[in-house]
Amino acid sequence: MIRPDNSTATKVSPAQEARAFARKCHHGVLSTLSKRLEGFPFGSVSPFMLDAAGSPIILISNLAEHSKNLSADARCSLILQPFTTDMQSTGRVTVIGHAEKLSADDKAALGPIYLEQFPQVAEYFSMHDFCFWRIRPLKVRWIGGFSRIYWVEGDAWRDPNHTARRG
Repeated sequence: MIRPDNSTATKVSPAQEARAFARKCHHGVLSTLSKRLEGFPFGSVSPFMLDAAGSPIILISNLAEHSKNLSADARCSLILQPFTTDMQSTGRVTVIGHAEKLSADDKAALGPIYLEQFPQVAEYFSMHDFCFWRIRPLKVRWIGGFSRIYWVEGDAWRDPNHTARRG
């Protein structure tokens, strides 16, 4: 006789799993819509940190292509994946959302946290033309391995524990 599983163990949701994975990543590929080559994607490696809501925070010069692109069109994506010899077999997260330029006050508040994670950018951080941008996730693509592929809604990404409790 097969008995139903009545265990009370909490199952990890795709949102929880993806957020835990993303917290371990510190570099990604930021893709913006090119202003110079209208409509074409423009990608570049970018260090980032996640804020408490899981929004990636990146530091970019106002002179950079990404700043110009994001100022013209805030839509972007950031793919997070650790380097391995078999890139197809490892997990990866793609955050798709809108970027917003943060204020000088935000830069002062976030600066110490960012510099703790990326001390090598201290020289850039002190320059006035470098600003923080926050990517507000609309959807997140989580690939946790073979046949473990999920779309995570922005609300679930921002509060993955709430989503798991509803399950």
